[in-house]
Amino acid sequence: MRTKLLLSAVAAATLLAGCQANQPKTVAPEGRDLAHTYDGTWKGQAWAQTRTHFAHVMSSRAQIYCPGFSDQIELNVKDGWVTGTLRPSDPITFKTPVSPGGYFYAEAPVKGGSWFIDGSLPIFTSERKVVFTGVFNPASGLINGQMKTTPKDETIGCAAQFRAAQNSAMIGAPTDLPGYTGSAKFDEVGGQNSIFLD
Repeated sequence: MRTKLLLSAVAAATLLAGCQANQPKTVAPEGRDLAHTYDGTWKGQAWAQTRTHFAHVMSSRAQIYCPGFSDQIELNVKDGWVTGTLRPSDPITFKTPVSPGGYFYAEAPVKGGSWFIDGSLPIFTSERKVVFTGVFNPASGLINGQMKTTPKDETIGCAAQFRAAQNSAMIGAPTDLPGYTGSAKFDEVGGQNSIFLD
């Protein structure tokens, strides 16, 4: 079995940003790839390091704590449709079209884990989703993608990345992190649970 080394996070993120800069958010089913360019099974890892960052929600500012994780991801492509599975235990699944250029966008609901939103923040739902975007590259046999776990109808949240290879094994993802749970903590800066910045 061939083995491919994962691209560095910086190089891969730069490449992905360039590829997706002019892509639509979603791919219409009638606009999907019908040439079977990306057909096959792509297996790899999704991961993120623990981090805390800040984001604006309307007139409020949120501090967002995102726990690190590492988990398996599998993408099966057939007839211009991508069927994705994140984590083998209690899997999160989606099905979405892939464009002739290899781009796809998908959303899937998330349940479980630890999910806290400060009541002072103008986020009016306890539901959450995970968004997947990626670009298949048949020449290299790799796909580089991004994930983001967010409250439903919001764009702020916890970003991650994934890498997968066609008909080969992937190495290089962290192995000392727990599996994906969709967990996050949103606190308002200066709100009821005040957070003081340096």
